[in-house]
Amino acid sequence: GVARAWGFAEPHKDRRRAWAVSGAPPPDGFEPHVLAFVRFPSRVASCTSSPCDEVALWGYGGLQRTLRSRVTGLAYFPLGDRLLTWSDDDVTAIVWDASTGEVASSARHVEPVSFARIFPAGDRMVLRSRLGAYSVVDAVSGDTLSSFDEEPRGTIRVFRGVDTDAALEILRSGERVVTTSGNTWATVWDPLDGSRACTFRGHHMPIISARAFPSGDRVASGGYDRRVSVWNASDCVASVSAVVTDWVTGVAVVQRGTAVATVSSDGSIAVWSATSGRLLHVLEPGTRRPPSLIYGVRAFPKGDRLVTFTWGEAVVWSAVAAEAVHFFDSFPNRTRGVAVSPAGDVLVTCNSNDIVAYDGASGSQMFALQAEEVGDGELIAHRDLCLVDVAPSAALDPLGLGVGATWRELVDTASA
Repeated sequence: GVARAWGFAEPHKDRRRAWAVSGAPPPDGFEPHVLAFVRFPSRVASCTSSPCDEVALWGYGGLQRTLRSRVTGLAYFPLGDRLLTWSDDDVTAIVWDASTGEVASSARHVEPVSFARIFPAGDRMVLRSRLGAYSVVDAVSGDTLSSFDEEPRGTIRVFRGVDTDAALEILRSGERVVTTSGNTWATVWDPLDGSRACTFRGHHMPIISARAFPSGDRVASGGYDRRVSVWNASDCVASVSAVVTDWVTGVAVVQRGTAVATVSSDGSIAVWSATSGRLLHVLEPGTRRPPSLIYGVRAFPKGDRLVTFTWGEAVVWSAVAAEAVHFFDSFPNRTRGVAVSPAGDVLVTCNSNDIVAYDGASGSQMFALQAEEVGDGELIAHRDLCLVDVAPSAALDPLGLGVGATWRELVDTASA
């Protein structure tokens, strides 16, 4: 995923010869100097079934390598240099080197791992079991640093067909962990010693989704009671609450923390003020597909856009202008997973047939990977979601050429 650029110049007595990118040396007789780093799409990790026995790591040009391991979940570390995988029938979570495909470290949980999150600094991970046991582990050594259990213990609710990754959140500072576990309450924990900081009890039916604000001081939650709540992470006291049209399948924090977007089981999408609870926008589903259950929602890093996915399509919306920006059609296949890169420059959708990367700004397709290249493509009914995550972009684009710039465009722009 690294572009190499060679420049040609007359020899100069004080010119420093420098080579800023790894790999093969420049051609014989050329004096290199760096013209630019051309932005290529980020690495993408994917499985077209869950569980799957093979994780595909791919980027510009297609499949790069595969990791052979049974997986029901995966996530890139913040720098994109490592990949975390886990399986709900195994107590071990594995950290892979994203460049070599080798195992970097592993961590053992007390029970099979049903979900995991990586701390913002990339130094720790929190592992969750289906019975509500949690462990905070060191990402390098795999040592358990603290542990805590939901009370009463019991099987965590999994809502079929709905994106359930929003049941475990880590605040931006890394000082608190928020869990919902499909219960009517949400709990804030101290990851250092596993103690309970506070419990939010503002819902009277199971919570499906919870998201932390960028500032790390508040949490937005929604669930079966048709209610979205904004509450303080310090004392679990609600500051804002609003009633939506149907049970909430997902929430996202948008507009730099000033608003909350909700998606509901009736297909409605709304944006609410995070300070007053006032309805700001209702996003029209459009005419391409009839309204249906929306499986999940993701906010872009800047909070100006969000992406929803449902049967047959994924849609990128403007959270400010309240309009659809891009439609990504996968009909008749169900769009079962969506991921946005940390910079918001790459959007990836996946279904049972293919995995497609799009430019996050223009919506143009970068490339696609066919499911037969990474597995049989058959989805397990109880999970109903495929697995996909995007690493940070590997390089910069100071000349503003964008993805897919040709060598001639690079030289012409640099010369100008």
